[in-house]
Amino acid sequence: MVGSAMAGKKVKPEDGVKNSNGFLTGAHYNLNIHGKKDGYNCDAESSGGNSVFVPENGEGIQILMQSGNKSLATTMEVVDKCAEAFDLTPIVINLPYNKNGFYVFARPLGKPTKNPSMGITPDVISVTEGGSDLFYLGFVNSKGFKNPYAELIRSKGKSKAVDITGLFQWSGSVCYLSSDSCTPIEECTITSLCCTDADLDGVYEGCTTPPEPIPPATESICPIDTVWVDTYCMDYEEEWVFNIGDLVDYMWDIDNSGLKLLQIRFYPVPEE
Repeated sequence: MVGSAMAGKKVKPEDGVKNSNGFLTGAHYNLNIHGKKDGYNCDAESSGGNSVFVPENGEGIQILMQSGNKSLATTMEVVDKCAEAFDLTPIVINLPYNKNGFYVFARPLGKPTKNPSMGITPDVISVTEGGSDLFYLGFVNSKGFKNPYAELIRSKGKSKAVDITGLFQWSGSVCYLSSDSCTPIEECTITSLCCTDADLDGVYEGCTTPPEPIPPATESICPIDTVWVDTYCMDYEEEWVFNIGDLVDYMWDIDNSGLKLLQIRFYPVPEE
């Protein structure tokens, strides 16, 4: 079922009305991740629908999700439904942009023989409008996700959905080399970094925070082969991942241990 954005007072997932299966009630987008045996013939030419296909057993399975305020998607779209093991490219999904994000719930299904499971590790891919890595415009300092890992296990008995929204809530700082890139500038802070520019082309290969000064010195000095750079940083705390700076791509790294089906629902968070 694909529903329109929910209306009404903003609530936390734990405060929402739940069905007996653990999912929230209300409008949502469905995504079904199907585990398939080796040699599965995945139709890579077709797109659409709400199902994607991954190896029944495997590690490092990638699902790329795209959204953000530059997204043109008006509904959830499966662009590439086949995992890399089947068509040599990662799964790609477009999510519609929602300023307040989504509540995300997941439920493992299928036979509980040997307690099959699926582990999910979130990661971010920083891109700009031109598609280049944000690192070349600035420096991303990540504290990480509220939930850096989730394991969904199909055990015996009735399977109920669990809240995995924390996989999408990111904390950290995004820093830019130009004040024009950090908007609104009133919310940005000037942060000094030590950056490496091996080719002397103005493109920094890496940046770190300056080391603590060594007494009797009172000011920090950047290590040899790095330069002092003042950047303009925007801080985030448990923010919906697609609202971060110019970030529009987000990835799941999946390890599947025999799970046949993981059902996921995205519930648009309404405005207050």
